[in-house]
Amino acid sequence: MSNNQAILRATDLTRRSGNRILLDRLSLAIRPAHRIGIVGPSGSGKTLLLRALALLDPIDAGKLEYRGEAISNSSVPHFRSRVVYLHQRPPLPEG
Repeated sequence: MSNNQAILRATDLTRRSGNRILLDRLSLAIRPAHRIGIVGPSGSGKTLLLRALALLDPIDAGKLEYRGEAISNSSVPHFRSRVVYLHQRPPLPEG
């Protein structure tokens, strides 16, 4: 994979809740060695975006590609085995 090819590409992601638009045609590309910070006030959609990118929550429109291939329903288990959604403050077991 060249450094110009995206590992993860989101194109026109849209997510709604009722009549409310939560993500509005969001597009991004994450390339090898890139680090991205997502900042914003509480309730601005940071977690919603990350959960959508990890396919933990549904998207209403748009597409996700992993290493240049569209992520289909059958490829979700493989995709999820390659990505990690880690909470900012993960719960730790006692001890």
